[in-house]
Amino acid sequence: MDSKDSDQSPRQCKSCKTPKILDGDNFKIAKTGFLLTCLTCLTAKQKKLALKKHETGHIDSGTSGDLSDSDPDDEDGFSVLSELSIDAFLGTLSEGDVSSLLAWVDLSSLSAEGSRAKADALAKLVWDQIKYRFVYHNVYHSRQYPTACYRYHCSQIHQRQHKPKKGRCEGAKLCDKDAMDTFDCHGWLFITVTEGSDIVKVKFQHKDGHVPYWNIDVPQEVKDLVHDNANMTPTQVRNV
Repeated sequence: MDSKDSDQSPRQCKSCKTPKILDGDNFKIAKTGFLLTCLTCLTAKQKKLALKKHETGHIDSGTSGDLSDSDPDDEDGFSVLSELSIDAFLGTLSEGDVSSLLAWVDLSSLSAEGSRAKADALAKLVWDQIKYRFVYHNVYHSRQYPTACYRYHCSQIHQRQHKPKKGRCEGAKLCDKDAMDTFDCHGWLFITVTEGSDIVKVKFQHKDGHVPYWNIDVPQEVKDLVHDNANMTPTQVRNV
């Protein structure tokens, strides 16, 4: 990084022409130094792109397919909503007839710290609201904007189920436990978080209103009980 990029002298943003202190709070840091456009302008530009099709009247026409390798900024077939609070966004999802939408959601009321934590927290709220569990799939970091798109898929989507595992011994039987029913639901949730902003872009798709996800995870208090009583037999632990 050049020394000129490490001092506290102001730099004029290439977009808004406003002089700002040259630091990580105002400019995105790349491998070659600070970008010429400030974080505020980068965020505004991304939001403008997301709302572009809304201004031209595009509405939900339905989409399908596996979104895992799709462009997070591709909005074809998605209803675009204005900026919403978390409660308003979750309320929209719970209306029952929503199969795909794109919205900007204000996460300032969440206590989560960090981009991944914010995205995970919102995915959990979606699970609580509509009873479909979206599990983490991967993350896409934009090369042009200071954003990270966290991708989640419906835990009951047929295309993303793991194959049953076998033991290592020859002739071993499948050792996986029984799985839940799966569906061709095309259920995906994209949450794009921008550095320094509580407003996230949410791209939601779920095409099949299948049975809800039933949580079969062992409760934490049970795990703690077993851990704290490691010397007991299973019968003794059960009696406790």
